Amino acid sequence: MCGCCGLNTAGDKELADYLSDELRVAVQRRSHDRDSTNQTLPEGFEVTSSDGPSVVLTKKYHNELITVRLNVNGSLEAVEELEERLNDEDMNEGHTLVGPVSCRPSFTVEISKTGTHLSLVVFCSFMSVDELPLTDESYSADLGDDQIPMFELNQFAMHCKGLSIDDNTYVTQSQRIAPRLYELLYLMLEERGIDKTFSYQLLDYCTDYEHNRYRTLLGQLRDFLHCSVIA
Repeated sequence: MCGCCGLNTAGDKELADYLSDELRVAVQRRSHDRDSTNQTLPEGFEVTSSDGPSVVLTKKYHNELITVRLNVNGSLEAVEELEERLNDEDMNEGHTLVGPVSCRPSFTVEISKTGTHLSLVVFCSFMSVDELPLTDESYSADLGDDQIPMFELNQFAMHCKGLSIDDNTYVTQSQRIAPRLYELLYLMLEERGIDKTFSYQLLDYCTDYEHNRYRTLLGQLRDFLHCSVIA
C-alpha cells in the first residue's frame, strides 16, 4: 500500500478510517448525553492545573486553601447499575450522572492555613456501586441528608505545605481511625463544601474531562497513522 499519506498498510487505513468514524460518534454521543453548557466545575472550585490525566482544583475558604488533586487514568465504571441504586430524591434534586460510563477517580483533599507550615491531607475514593448505601440509616444523626457523600476516607496525614508526601510522612489508614473521628473528618470536609453535591459535580466533571482526554488520544493515534514524514 502507498505510504505517501502515512498509511503504510491496509490495516493502517482500516484503523484510521475507524478512528475518524469513532471521533464523529464520540462528539455526537457527548452532545446527546448532556448539554455542554452544563459542564461545570464543582461549586466554588477553579482549575489551577490540568496536565494529561491529572487535575488540580482549588478554592479559598476563610484563611484556608482547599486543594483537590486527582488523576482520571483507570477510573471508569459503568453507571447503569449505579443510576438504578440512586434514590428518586437525589435524581429529583437535579443530581445526574453522565453515561454510559462514569469516571470515579481517587482524589486527595488538602487543607492548608495561613500561619502554619502544616497541611491536612485526606485521601478519598468513590465507593463502588456495591458499596453505595441505599439509605442513610447507617450514618450518625449528626450528618444531614446532604452530608452523606458517595466517597469514603482512606487515609489522612499532616505534612509540610508545598512538599510531596513520601515515605517519611506518617499516613494513617481508615482502619486505624475511630468511628467518631472518621465522622468528624467527614463533617470537616462537608463544612468546606466537600459533600454529596460536590461528589455528583466532581463525577460529572471528571467524566467529561476523561471523555475529552479519550477523544484527544484517538485523534493523536489517527494523526500518527497519517504521518508521512520520512527521516
